[in-house]
Amino acid sequence: MITIGKHPAIGFVNRVTADKYPAADTCTRINTMVVREMTNSATMNRMTNPLGHQVVKLIPASFTRVIFALLATFASSVAMAAPPATPTGLCIDSSSGTLCAAPPSAGTSNIIAPKSVNPQNFHPGHYMMVGIHDSIPEFGKIINNPNVVGIKKVYTWVDIEPAEGIYDFTEIESDLAYLESIGKRLWIFVLDTTWNSSYNPKTPVYMWSNPKYGCDSRHYGNYERSAQQGGWLPCIWNKNVQSRRAALYQALGKKFNNEPYFEGINLGETSTGVANAAWGYSTESVRTAFMANALALKKAFPDKSVIQYINWAPFDLAPFAAELAQNGIGIGGPDIYLLPEKQSIRDTTYPLQLQYHNDVPITIDAQGAEFMRINSDLGRPNNAAELLQGAIDLINPWYMFWIDIEPYISNDTLPTLDKYGSLPAAKLFYNSLSLQTP
Repeated sequence: MITIGKHPAIGFVNRVTADKYPAADTCTRINTMVVREMTNSATMNRMTNPLGHQVVKLIPASFTRVIFALLATFASSVAMAAPPATPTGLCIDSSSGTLCAAPPSAGTSNIIAPKSVNPQNFHPGHYMMVGIHDSIPEFGKIINNPNVVGIKKVYTWVDIEPAEGIYDFTEIESDLAYLESIGKRLWIFVLDTTWNSSYNPKTPVYMWSNPKYGCDSRHYGNYERSAQQGGWLPCIWNKNVQSRRAALYQALGKKFNNEPYFEGINLGETSTGVANAAWGYSTESVRTAFMANALALKKAFPDKSVIQYINWAPFDLAPFAAELAQNGIGIGGPDIYLLPEKQSIRDTTYPLQLQYHNDVPITIDAQGAEFMRINSDLGRPNNAAELLQGAIDLINPWYMFWIDIEPYISNDTLPTLDKYGSLPAAKLFYNSLSLQTP
């Protein structure tokens, strides 16, 4: 369970779970009411005036002025009282003990958001995740759905850089223009990895035959995982590959960093295959490359949410996550795993996401496998409501991306989002915005 503090003015602990969203809404409404009531002297005077009239009827007139003076002093002191204390933070029990995130900082604006974001460029909540070359017909599923903020779409590096230094962003531009026209936002992921070796690599074609990008002898710039693992991964530790990625990010940022309906961008997961040390691979070179790519992407998109996905890695993820957060880079996950056999993820990466919840944006994907794999504890796959509750309990995400696969999206995911509304963290953010003085 995620615990969002104990409010001293209310006296109860709100444990946010999907089946108790009404309680979460109640907590938000009560918090809003308390802040408004305790900081509005006119309201406080309305509360005390009826009491004053009753007292006048019961005591001699000579005491009336004294009583009103006392009541006015009381009202003034309450009206000037500080807002209720900030909740004590988000905590989660893990195999390493109880881990707690620090409470949100009490800035002058009192907006509840990660410290690293500009609230004007921050639109958390649910997004529908679509595949390569999906477009308007798929986007139409959310056109009138207020609970889905926008679309996360996958593009490939090989498509958007058809020749070295030549970029084709027309598909991204078209998608962004359409989504803006219907009031929805675009989040992108530039895929450079394929997990099926029957497909060609997703890195640009010019890397495949140029020794400058050397790695695997069959495809320069990529290495093939074992037959059992499958897929092609880029040689991210190759400095020339890194420089081409940085150039891609710079071009993307120049085009889209100032677009108001462009919400964010994420890098792929930290999971890698076992490469050959003769190619320059080492644990440290891979870690350094992941961080270099993340920093390059954040530099290109200083005003947007930038996320590095983590799951398994050949290096220690704890200091890696700390460095990401220090540089304003969010932490995401490619799967919400509730399966018993995925306990290691729940014990390692999810607590890291929770730890930095108040510092940087935290995201999670609900992929197709989550709807299809049998959960041995249940004897069936998890449904959308269970995945939603699991995500809230484990990391309390600011963003959640839901795969667009039928029949799950239409028959399960969207009805679930209609029932429960936005994510609890997103609700707190939007409610805190509504309290700001124009």
